[in-house]
Order: sequence, then C-alpha cells, then structure tokens
Amino acid sequence: MPAGPDEVWKYLTDGTLLSQWFADTEGLQPDADFVFAFGDGDFFSGRVIEWHEPTSLGLSWKFMGVGQTSRIDYSLQALGGSTFLTVRDHGALTPDEAGGLDEGWDDFLGRLIRRIETGQSTRYRWSETIGASAFLGNTTAIDVDDFDDKWWQTNFPGIQVTLETVQPNARQFIVRDDGWGELVTTAKISVRHLPGGVYAVMSHEGWVNFPEVQQLAERRRFARLWERALQKLEQDSRRVNAA
Repeated sequence: MPAGPDEVWKYLTDGTLLSQWFADTEGLQPDADFVFAFGDGDFFSGRVIEWHEPTSLGLSWKFMGVGQTSRIDYSLQALGGSTFLTVRDHGALTPDEAGGLDEGWDDFLGRLIRRIETGQSTRYRWSETIGASAFLGNTTAIDVDDFDDKWWQTNFPGIQVTLETVQPNARQFIVRDDGWGELVTTAKISVRHLPGGVYAVMSHEGWVNFPEVQQLAERRRFARLWERALQKLEQDSRRVNAA
C-alpha cells in the first residue's frame, strides 16, 4: 500500500474513506457491530472482534446476513513509507469459492491502492448477479423440490416464475414481473452438502439487460426480497431440524 500503516488503518476503519473504495458504512469501532452496504442491495453485517491499531484488525461478517460466518484478518506491516497489507479471509467452503474470494480481494485491494494514489473514489457501481447462501443445518429435511410455486408466491408475491431447468439438487427458473415488459431474469437455487453443513445456494441475474434507469432499482428490490426469503429459510430450517 502506498501509504504508512497509520493512514492505511484509516482506510480500513473510517466510514468516509471506506465508502470511497469498499462500501458505505458508519465506520468501525472496537467490539462494535457494523454494516457494509454496497449500494446495489448487497451488504455484509458483522462485528469487529480484534482491534490493535494500527497493526491488526479482525472482523466477522455474514453476506446478506445469512449463511457462513467469515472471519477477516488484516495485518499491517510498515515498509519505509509504505505498508505491506495482508488479508486473510477464512470464509471459503470450497476451492472454487476460495478462488472467487481471491479474485474479489485482488479487485478490492487494487481499488484501495488507486484511491490512495489518486484521491478519487474507486467504488464499483453494482454487481450484475445477486448471490447468497442460506445455512440449513448439519442435516436438513428441506429439498430442492421445496422451492415450488407456493414457495415463490409466499416470498415473491406478484412475481411470475416458470421452472426452466431441472438438475440434480438444482433448479433454474425464469422470473418475470408485470413492470418489466418482455424482459426476464434467471434465478438458480441448489441444495448443496458442503463442509460444515447443508446450504441453499442461489444466484439471480439478468439485471444488466434492463434500461439503465431501471437496473439498480429492480436489483435492489429483489436483493431485499432474497434477503428476507433466505432469512426465513434459515428460520424454517431450524424449526424443522429441532422438531
């Protein structure tokens, strides 16, 4: 990082600076909760669990408030007038997910470097795919066939959904809304047995095909719907598993 540890620490903890390369937030404080909001409906909710200014910072968070709790460790080492910043993300459940996290952190840390160097905001505008995972427990009675018309009507009222593709432990759907005209989006839900338990993994894409004035509004709307649907899925799964 092209700045000393004291300055880099501010970029990792100050709300104004974080919003210019990572996400909107009020900032971080020792032993305090936080939310990182990305502006497109996606967010991390978490807590600061380690604070040794300006050498190490530890966070725990969940994406969209559901699924796996990840631990993020930042380590800052002075190198002359610069800082060697190490990030360890202990959240991957599979090698593919680890690869995705690696790419994501490369991108975010590159944005941090450019923000420090240029003084200009380097935030990305929005992600083209809504994607998250709900934790269903170590074992679960929930099956991929449970994501039927009734489930969709309960969690996405007024939305038209058509089953498009059936795969082992996965279903892909075409999603329509009266306000979209001829446009459609694609949602995929799978139930996966991963290290630590069973997860419902979803992705919903197609927002890039909308008119620019409509893209973010619709993506945010469905991100909120998915947040509530996945939280309810976790709650229902806990009740089923406890019965």
